[in-house]
Amino acid sequence: MWDPETGAESPVPAAAMAGGEFGSMNSPPFDVAVDQDLLLTVEGSKVHVLDRADLRPRAELRAEGRLISVKAVPGSTLAVAAGDDRRLWIWDLDRPGTRWYWQRHSGPVLALAASADGNFVASGSSDGTINIWKMGTNPIEYRTLFGHESGVTALEFLPDGQLVSGSFDGTVRVWNPAAVESLAMFERPATAVTAARFGPAGDLAAVAWEDGRVQVRDARIGDLLGEFVFDEPVVSLVVSGCGQWLAMGFDTGRLQVRDLATGAVRLDSTAHVQAVTDLATLAACGRLISVSADGTLRKWDVAAGVETEDFDFGQPLHAVAVDDARRTIAVGRDDGGVCLLSADDFTDQTLVADATGGGPVTDLAIDPVARLLAVACGNGEVKLWKLADSTFFKSILAHASSVRSLAFNPDGRLATGGEDDTIHVWCVITGLTPVSIRDHDNAIRSLAFAPDGERLVSGSAAGDVRIWDAQPFLERDRKRAVALLDRQAAAARVAALLDQEDGDLERVALLLRSDRQLGPREREECRRRLFAHAMGRARLDVGGTAAQAAGGAPAVEAAASAAAAAGSH
Repeated sequence: MWDPETGAESPVPAAAMAGGEFGSMNSPPFDVAVDQDLLLTVEGSKVHVLDRADLRPRAELRAEGRLISVKAVPGSTLAVAAGDDRRLWIWDLDRPGTRWYWQRHSGPVLALAASADGNFVASGSSDGTINIWKMGTNPIEYRTLFGHESGVTALEFLPDGQLVSGSFDGTVRVWNPAAVESLAMFERPATAVTAARFGPAGDLAAVAWEDGRVQVRDARIGDLLGEFVFDEPVVSLVVSGCGQWLAMGFDTGRLQVRDLATGAVRLDSTAHVQAVTDLATLAACGRLISVSADGTLRKWDVAAGVETEDFDFGQPLHAVAVDDARRTIAVGRDDGGVCLLSADDFTDQTLVADATGGGPVTDLAIDPVARLLAVACGNGEVKLWKLADSTFFKSILAHASSVRSLAFNPDGRLATGGEDDTIHVWCVITGLTPVSIRDHDNAIRSLAFAPDGERLVSGSAAGDVRIWDAQPFLERDRKRAVALLDRQAAAARVAALLDQEDGDLERVALLLRSDRQLGPREREECRRRLFAHAMGRARLDVGGTAAQAAGGAPAVEAAASAAAAAGSH
């Protein structure tokens, strides 16, 4: 113990030196935390709880695996610790025999921090992620922060609630853990959301619940604009591209279209004999597509109130997606196949057999720009297929259990909702996700982006609906993708110059310095790459023979000099 004013070490109380738990540690403690009356320190898989005044042992808390960090949660009796086993261990100090744990990280937890109000604990892992946990009698994971490219080694909450993180990647970042907040939230407890969609202008959202209630809400503030109440469950819905009508599919097979201005019925059909599992619209305002568990695909002329095309697949259908620009419809089948066919007359059919790799298709989404088809699978994967030639592109392990809903943003980002209560938004090219949302307390049943991509609506099996401002995490993803491209371009440029100049560091540095086409960001990235290469060469020199080792220091100096020269202009 130290006196911070004088810098002198404070005498350890005699009681603490008399032996006991504190005096018999078998390995160096990795971390220490201070509460009002207590001192916490970790040793191996144990947390020692000591009296702050005299360092007498109060309790010993046990976990599994080596612990690295420990924190006392302000304003509570909770203590948290974490380490090599990737779990967040939590104890109530008033009941030391009571413990529980949560695991979300895929690597050891290297750092912990607790907010001043005790509402949040942050955990940083070697996997590069930071998890924010809501504390209380039943702690839950609040959200995951992505951005570091290597292990997170240090965390600290600022008094204003912002979080500072440091990483092996050499960066320090400041986060607002509450940056992704819902703009509106409404619910019908004890009845699951079955579908949620935006209107074409993004200013209204339509939501259906299992109890037969359908509401139209202001998508900006959540105010109720209109409501329909039915005596049978509504399982699918869609708003027309012109914003004039709302189509609803029922569990009984009934299909109904209502005018959004007057509420009048425009179409009412029982052609389907089982649940209408999904709906989609074509660009023309009066065209509607429906699929059903009875195996049929149908097209409707809403203005005329009649069916114009149908096709029977002979097996239950679960999802439909439309590429308007190319007049293509994708239909998800019970056997895991996806059928691509013409939106005009249901001809020119192409089958993507076993698109899920096993099990039925649970949802579909199309990115019309990249011409990619996303297929939701029951094993937590999302499989991506190229629409141009119906070939496999890649697979993303999106969730710990079944993926229930998909939605593409106009910029090509893919939102996924799963039975694990989480929402992820992915860059499908890199397979990276800028943010994960875990504010829902039950499985995600429906997702949709507004046409402009600025908002995301989500509904869960618990009945709650949230509308999110999507811009913060999409902008963070854009910056991350740009930085990745910068690093890749710099690595390729430096490698090419080194090859061209036979590894002459000074010559490469001179060429980089004289290249006026490089901007400040590109020049700095090239400087880093050159320095990393030079330091790698110096380490090889130092690790060689004694004669080589003697030249190690000059090699390091040369590396630093060359990199500095490359960065100057």
